[in-house]
Amino acid sequence: MKLFYLFIFLLSGLFCFSQQDSSANYLLLRFDYNYDNTMGRGFYSIKAESGCEAANEIYSLKMYDYKKNAVNSEASFYYNIKVKTSNIYNYFLSATEALNYLSKNGWTLFSVYTEAFSGYDNQRTGNGDIVPVATISSRPVFCFKK
Repeated sequence: MKLFYLFIFLLSGLFCFSQQDSSANYLLLRFDYNYDNTMGRGFYSIKAESGCEAANEIYSLKMYDYKKNAVNSEASFYYNIKVKTSNIYNYFLSATEALNYLSKNGWTLFSVYTEAFSGYDNQRTGNGDIVPVATISSRPVFCFKK
């Protein structure tokens, strides 16, 4: 009988603790891949949906102009940072580096799903006519919690 009461006590304790997580913040984001013509390498940038009060460190990432000979505002690249700063470019050498940035700022990945798109692209046929051709593409959407 004591074992039964102990089981009920533990179960009710777990239920109470699981209900205290109601103040969690959620964020959906995607990664865009671009090519930096000035440095001659590819990079990833974080594209976060708006509306999350706890995502200031993500929303405040500085935009980086990757066109040849562009002049960018003063900021640091994440891979060069030795001391914590809030003036960081939205420029990551890999998606793993971007995920590590999010993790160091307290974000936990809890789900990934695929977002699919369809559309069309005009292509030229063998006789020179332009015809629409259906296209389908997809990309992952990362779901984070803080």
